[in-house]
Amino acid sequence: MSLLIEGSDFFVRDQVKKLIKVQFFLVCIVSVSFLVFGGAVNGLSALAGGLIALVPTFLYGWRIGINPEPSPWEAYRGQIKGQIWKYFSTAIFFTFTFVIFESVNFLALFSSYIAALLVYWAALANCTEEA
Repeated sequence: MSLLIEGSDFFVRDQVKKLIKVQFFLVCIVSVSFLVFGGAVNGLSALAGGLIALVPTFLYGWRIGINPEPSPWEAYRGQIKGQIWKYFSTAIFFTFTFVIFESVNFLALFSSYIAALLVYWAALANCTEEA
């Protein structure tokens, strides 16, 4: 039921699950670090920033995995729809964060957000080395 990448033993859904798990682990580390060394506001800000990156990644992975065996056109459309979901949900989560929280530590928020997004670059570098 998973989508096979040509010339590889890896499955897209498995890769997305691994990516989300690594992001979650990293967000937890960053959030707990800000909580311990900076207090509750910093910890919650870091958690919010990490979730702003994590939830859209999950939505994107869910969207591209809806059709287990897509045609090339359906796969392309799934990628486009997934990116739209991701961008839209990221904008909404940032908006909600700034509206809901009275005080946000921008350093903690963006540190966690960027750390979670760096997982993509690490995964891309890892895939490039294997090719």
